[in-house]
Amino acid sequence: MMVLRFQPGRYIRRRGRDMVLQKKHLIIVCIMMMFCHSDSQSQTLVEIQCGVNVAKLSDPGNLISGVHWKTRLGFIGGISTLLSATENVLIHIGLRYVQKGVKSEWYSLFYGNVEAMLTNQYIELPLYIKVACADFGTQVFVFGGPSFSYLLSSTQTADTQFMGHISQNSKEDYRSYDITCDAGLSTSTPLNEHISLTVSTLYSFGVVHVSRFESDMATRDLRIMIGTSFTIQ
Repeated sequence: MMVLRFQPGRYIRRRGRDMVLQKKHLIIVCIMMMFCHSDSQSQTLVEIQCGVNVAKLSDPGNLISGVHWKTRLGFIGGISTLLSATENVLIHIGLRYVQKGVKSEWYSLFYGNVEAMLTNQYIELPLYIKVACADFGTQVFVFGGPSFSYLLSSTQTADTQFMGHISQNSKEDYRSYDITCDAGLSTSTPLNEHISLTVSTLYSFGVVHVSRFESDMATRDLRIMIGTSFTIQ
């Protein structure tokens, strides 16, 4: 949320529920790691991609009246393992870094005109089903599934008319986790026998109210990534 706050004790901490959910996430991660290390005679692909995350938060307008909310561009990048389930179906398990957040503009008597930006940095664990739907030299896939995220840091910055540039740590204003439902489209174009050029676009729909305040704020991201994949045994 893009509200400038500098008073201590401005929110109620909800550590207990966060700790329980973090333990559940650790269990999920362990299951994923066991799956990754299981023996398989099928082909395994490793994919490395990076790109841009067009990020916004849903329903932030109930926090400040008269605010204009806008998308912000962030970086996304990571590595994934793709395991063959059938001839046309892959299991996609990954680890990636992503910047989420929102931009906002408003006016107040104390700050004057304000242009603010929220940057929330996450580590994500996506778990997708990826299905090949076309092959004309370039393979086309549709994919979808959940992503589990851990909040690394949160920073609010603002350029104000009367107070100049302001920056503050806002990590304790947000939950330590996020869960999203993702769906998208990707292509894979062979460059040689073992290496391919990959392009992916996906929409990420947050199902967690990420603010610790009484708000329905959730993440809404559009992502475009490019990279390469290569075959391993």
